Amino acid sequence: MVRLGGNGQAGIAAEPWLAEPVEHPPALLAHQLYEQRWMFHGPAFQVVARTLGVGPRGIRAVLRPTEAAGSLLDGAGQVLGQWLIEHRPESWIAFPAAVDRVTFHAPPPEAGTDVECALRVVRVSDDAVTADMRLTGSDGLPLATVTGWHDRRFAGGPRTGARRPGESRSRCGLIPLHQACFAA
Repeated sequence: MVRLGGNGQAGIAAEPWLAEPVEHPPALLAHQLYEQRWMFHGPAFQVVARTLGVGPRGIRAVLRPTEAAGSLLDGAGQVLGQWLIEHRPESWIAFPAAVDRVTFHAPPPEAGTDVECALRVVRVSDDAVTADMRLTGSDGLPLATVTGWHDRRFAGGPRTGARRPGESRSRCGLIPLHQACFAA
């Protein structure tokens, strides 16, 4: 469900989300997500500019949306992907399956504007992960809240190119992801 007020305002005073008390620096820097092919996104959707911190149930990052429609919310989903890479390396490959609710608190930011994404993992299982997300402008005011972002997780391994942070990736022996995940 996408809900907008009359002028794009949701009319609620959303509280900022604080960092987790046990947050640590990321194992992968934001640019490594794309350069090392952890994420497949092309330049128009490479919006994770900096990862601020990672914790056992959350992650914070700075997104820099592009002119591409949907790049900001797609970037929020990529932040969840980075959390999976860091905390569930045995099956970090994931694709969005559903979103329960997106509430916009303000108009979308201009392309190139820094937006902080704070993400809380609500539920994680062998084949799915659910998170809530808060997108905040540089003024500290919330832009959007995402409730119930659901990703479907897939087992990885050397044939899919899956690896742990710090491991190199060989292109030898790789098969297309759809074949690895959906083979009979």
